[in-house]
Amino acid sequence: SLPELHVGRLVHIGSGVTKRSRKQLLCSSLNGIGIHVCSSRLPWKLPPLNDILPVDKSYSQSIPAMVATNVLLSDFLKAGQMPELQVLDMCAAPGGKTSHIAQLLKGKGIVIASDRSHKRALRLADTCSNLAETDCSNVFPLHLDITKAILSTSDDATLKHRAKKAANIGADKQRHWKNAKRVKFEALAEAKRIEKEKRRASAEMLYSGHISKSEFEKRQLQSEKNIKDYVQSACKNITPFKQQNTDDDAITTIPKSDGRIIVETDLKKILQLAKSKSQGKQKLLDIRGFYPETFDAILLDGPCSALGLRPRLTADGHLFSLRALKSMAMYQRKLIDTAVKLLRPGGTLVYSTCTINPLENECNVSYALKAHQCLSLVPQYPFIGQRGLPGTGLTEAQVGLVQRFDPSSKLDTCGFFCAKLRKSKT
Repeated sequence: SLPELHVGRLVHIGSGVTKRSRKQLLCSSLNGIGIHVCSSRLPWKLPPLNDILPVDKSYSQSIPAMVATNVLLSDFLKAGQMPELQVLDMCAAPGGKTSHIAQLLKGKGIVIASDRSHKRALRLADTCSNLAETDCSNVFPLHLDITKAILSTSDDATLKHRAKKAANIGADKQRHWKNAKRVKFEALAEAKRIEKEKRRASAEMLYSGHISKSEFEKRQLQSEKNIKDYVQSACKNITPFKQQNTDDDAITTIPKSDGRIIVETDLKKILQLAKSKSQGKQKLLDIRGFYPETFDAILLDGPCSALGLRPRLTADGHLFSLRALKSMAMYQRKLIDTAVKLLRPGGTLVYSTCTINPLENECNVSYALKAHQCLSLVPQYPFIGQRGLPGTGLTEAQVGLVQRFDPSSKLDTCGFFCAKLRKSKT
């Protein structure tokens, strides 16, 4: 009875009750319209979409994760103008939020995506390169422990000092080598001149019969030895090259660990230098770190207990103890401290996790506000989740500014937490 039947491959995308009629679902004139389905099965038991969706055109992403990236750039998205921002995704792998940020920026600005795991950083690079429909040309994946990546002016001065000293030492070595070569050359020329006169005299004595042929040959061999001895004697007067240490940190060469430092404060120039060093042969750029107050916006979606992704209380076969959860929260605070240093005054920091544990959520936000007086909570847009939990160190007003997603809510999402903080300009 349908006016037009669907033909082609059928794909199972979920189990539940659809809010559209069969006629609407199969009618070709409604192509491109979404399908609203009330799921009758738990989301983590639904079939995966990894082998169905084309990897170059789509990326499976949860609603809260997309909310976090929109919250990060909401001030600019609402204004309708996207400036050339410098954005940092601190713990970016596998790259879902990074690629979404790039999509929102529409190829403008710079997105630094770092991860401390080399394997995960490579996966991050593959994610960004595979998404042909998203302009990720402004994304720069890095293998970097961001907590150890803050450079200072002392690093800059030290490297310049060492580079200058190494250059001076190299010049001294070059002059010493040239002088030794000159002495050796002059000694060899003088020895050959002396022995040439001796050989001529020996030849005349052989011709006149004063010495035998065997004696003449013996004198020829002795002449060769005399030349070598003369040159060696002259070279003994050359003193070995010694570096004159004028201070405690004098060095002969720049250490390999310092070879990664790029003496430049401008982020664009840093990336240009790193790209020229890699010559396009590496997926990950080799950059040691960044100077304080480099980034306009930072997304910190760090490692967490992931208690919001699925109903689990174990990880790798071990129970999550209170001690383990506290340890996770302490590492997240270390990441927060790093983010504040790298954030410019007036910049935005979005802190998010995929856990429902208040120690890693509201308590960490409370720590950030107390430890860094320059930070303040600001309203989020969009705000489709729930208020934060009370009794976690936040005031009643602050609890209303953080956003929490509960797996048991009607939104049918994973457990998630999101807070937006701004660094004051003074």
